[in-house]
Amino acid sequence: MHNCVNEESVVMTAATSKVDRNTEMLEVATRMCDTFRHEYEIATEGRNEERDLLSIIKTMAENRMVRYRDASTESKYDSEGNSVVT
Repeated sequence: MHNCVNEESVVMTAATSKVDRNTEMLEVATRMCDTFRHEYEIATEGRNEERDLLSIIKTMAENRMVRYRDASTESKYDSEGNSVVT
C-alpha cells in the first residue's frame, strides 16, 4: 500500500508540474499575441496615414500639373525628354 501511495504522489507531482508549465506557457503565448496585435494595429495605423499622405501629395501634384499644362500648350521637352527651353 505504501508503494502505491508513493507512486500516486510521484504521478500527482508530475501532473502538477505539467499543469504549472502549461499554464505559464499559455500566459506567455497570450502576452506575445497581445503584443503582436498591438504592433499590428500601430503598423496598420501608420500605413493608413502614409496612404492618406500619398493621396494628398498625388492630388497636389495633379493640380499643379493641370496649372502648368493650362499655362502653356507647348511642351518644354522634346520627344527624348530633353529640355527645349533656352
